[in-house]
Amino acid sequence: MTGNEFANVMVNGRGAFHARDGLFFRREKNGDVTVAVTESAHTATPIVREVRLDAATWCSVVASMRRSGEDYESFTAAEAFHDN
Repeated sequence: MTGNEFANVMVNGRGAFHARDGLFFRREKNGDVTVAVTESAHTATPIVREVRLDAATWCSVVASMRRSGEDYESFTAAEAFHDN
């Protein structure tokens, strides 16, 4: 999939979340999360940067956003949320 195809899929809402200002998140079929930054939020905007995080890394990111930080409890809660 080329950058423009990915941006089209995301902007058209097919399985991706547009946080704001061209920042997109998409859960892949295997549980990985793709994070992409585009030049803008418009359709067919080229991707500037794209990173694919495995599920455990994504859960760690989510868990670390807890006010007290990441620990076993916050990680397992993020993992349970991600797996549902």
